[in-house]
Amino acid sequence: MNATSVSWQQVLSSAEAALRLRAHDSGTLPGLADLLHERTGGNAGRLAFLLRGAAVRAIGDGSEKLTAPLLTGLRLPDDEASTARG
Repeated sequence: MNATSVSWQQVLSSAEAALRLRAHDSGTLPGLADLLHERTGGNAGRLAFLLRGAAVRAIGDGSEKLTAPLLTGLRLPDDEASTARG
C-alpha cells in the first residue's frame, strides 16, 4: 500500500467514525476505498457530498447503513456534465 492509499484509508476511516447510522458496519468505507476513490477522484469535497447524500438516503429508507450499491447509485454533480460531454 503506498502513501496515497494509506492517506485515503485514513480519510475514509475518519469519515466513517463520524457517521451516526445505527446499522452501519465499521470498516465498510475503507473496504470500498477503490470504489470511493473512483467515484470522487480522491476529492474530499466530492467524498463529503457523496457520503452525506448516501447517509440521508440510508436514513430515509430505514437501512441506516452505507453500501456499495447505495454509493454507486447516487449521482454526483459532475456525473451529468461528464455524461453530456462524453
